Amino acid sequence: MRVRRQIIGISLFTVLSQLFFFCGSPDETYNREVPSEDTVAVVPQENHLQHYSVDFQNLVQSEEGVFRGVRLGLSKDEVKKKERNYGNSEIQEENSQYLDYMVDYGSLENTDLRYKLNDRGNVEVIEVNIYPNSKAGQDSLYNEFYSYFSEKYGKGMVIGAGIIKWEQKNNDLLVQMGKRDTQKIHDINIIFSYLTREAAGILYEPLPEGL
Repeated sequence: MRVRRQIIGISLFTVLSQLFFFCGSPDETYNREVPSEDTVAVVPQENHLQHYSVDFQNLVQSEEGVFRGVRLGLSKDEVKKKERNYGNSEIQEENSQYLDYMVDYGSLENTDLRYKLNDRGNVEVIEVNIYPNSKAGQDSLYNEFYSYFSEKYGKGMVIGAGIIKWEQKNNDLLVQMGKRDTQKIHDINIIFSYLTREAAGILYEPLPEGL
């Protein structure tokens, strides 16, 4: 009888030990950190770009990276390779500080794209200046970018008239988008930069009088 009790006791101890090993202690279980919304990256669904207009797809090209498949920190040569493969951009100027492109994305519409480089020749800031040919074109594209960024980066924060920013602390990323609309100008401006090294300056320079 004593031997049987010892065997039962040993078996029960073995089972409890295995449960403790696989489940962890109560303290470990309840003290695990739950990621907050600020630390969770919101990634668009696969082939999500197909739900947007052709103009938008021609501009963005790829959901990889932050814009046109380029991520902050990418080398100058890798950027040039990607742009060559897309086939809808033409380099305007190149030096040790930046790469300037003009992107054709639709009828009578184009975009100035600047990749600012650090001392090592890696992308530190991406500036996008889009010139739709009408107010309707501006509104449509602005709304598409707003939806795309909100799905990819979470809820944005309004910081001015027509200016919104998205922050991703876990990726050290800051995205700012603004627009200006006058009788002759219907621009959209987007800046991608490191969150801990926010791009200096403002989204727009003052407009000349009469515009």
